[in-house]
Amino acid sequence: MAKKVKEKEKSIVVLGIEISDNAVYEIVPKKPSANAPDLYKKLGSEKMLDPNVSNLVSLYTFDGYWNTGFFPESHIYQRMGYDREKAETESEKAIEFILKPMERLNKRTMEMINPEIALNGEKDKFDNVMADIRVGRQFNTSKPQDRFELYIAIIGGHLSPIGFRNSIEKEAGLLDENHPVYANSQYSVEVKEKVRSVKEKRSKQVFTAYGKVHSLLETNKKAIVSILNYEGVGVSEDMTDEAITARTQVFFENEDNIENFLDTVEKYEKDNVFKDELLVMDVIRHKRGLRVLQKEGREYFLMGKSLGTTDRQVASKIAKDDALYEEFLRLTAN
Repeated sequence: MAKKVKEKEKSIVVLGIEISDNAVYEIVPKKPSANAPDLYKKLGSEKMLDPNVSNLVSLYTFDGYWNTGFFPESHIYQRMGYDREKAETESEKAIEFILKPMERLNKRTMEMINPEIALNGEKDKFDNVMADIRVGRQFNTSKPQDRFELYIAIIGGHLSPIGFRNSIEKEAGLLDENHPVYANSQYSVEVKEKVRSVKEKRSKQVFTAYGKVHSLLETNKKAIVSILNYEGVGVSEDMTDEAITARTQVFFENEDNIENFLDTVEKYEKDNVFKDELLVMDVIRHKRGLRVLQKEGREYFLMGKSLGTTDRQVASKIAKDDALYEEFLRLTAN
């Protein structure tokens, strides 16, 4: 019978905070406590903040043991009230999820598994194991070093979560922001986004963008032509689908263009006012629209109202004002 391969952990819970393997965490100001000075309450922070000042935090010892979380005697498991069996399970998870990925960068980190180091006269053994924490600092946990530093900051009690957990989250070991274990934390930490590789993200966007182009070419060619022209791609309804696709392909070589295109398509699908804006843009593009507008310097006017200086500004203002929209269509009907 084949030996079952142990499934790799995708996250662990450390002092009531979940660390996932593929996310971006950011340090933010900690909400001031009830007994914080009035100035701090006004600033919305538990401490005075200076973006140019950071804190280097390190591990600490308790009862002769380094609080690494990589063996059951670590102080963190006493603070969490774990029994021996639970502490052994959690320390094994920490080794697999935090320590082993670091082994490729620094083999000496595996020495942190040994609980007796602090008892063997090596009291400064891990003094240089530090994490730099400050408001705005981000940790990309797909990177072993970032994941390790985030772990060090959390296990030392320097960071607290934001908000309150539901019953399912509490059952998984997550804690509320006001839990006593965070009484001395300096900052809070939040998940900013799940990390996806640039290649994976771009591949998905390209696939989605081409899908939108081909779908609209089949169902609403006028719409895709309007959308592409809005994005600056010079196409027309009398062009073949292949010619439009070819110009689109050149446009999509720029990743920013793909994102902008998808945003515009989404607006078209959800916002009727934006559809009116595209219609106005089409009329302007054929120059009929600009002829019915008054112009002073670089600025366009209709019915005495300023519309802006660019085609997009003009189209947006007209589409959002029913009176302007009706007058514009009337003037350009012929």
